Amino acid sequence: MVSYLDKTEKHILQDYATISNQILKDKKVEENDKKSIIKTMDELNSGEESKLHKSLKDALHAHEKKTEFYIKSNGDVYMRKDT
Repeated sequence: MVSYLDKTEKHILQDYATISNQILKDKKVEENDKKSIIKTMDELNSGEESKLHKSLKDALHAHEKKTEFYIKSNGDVYMRKDT
């Protein structure tokens, strides 16, 4: 699942780069719009993991984490949270 997500993100980046380059070459596009496109491309190319990717990866690997539960005498259940 994670490798599929990686491949999908790469395709999205490639397509966005292609479209962005075409827009940036267009003389009718305003300078502020061009700056916005460049900023977005820089953010996408920064190599940081996307929030969606991180969230999915964390969910898929949650079962691998050690979890401790505590049951009080009144029946309340608490989960130990590591910080």
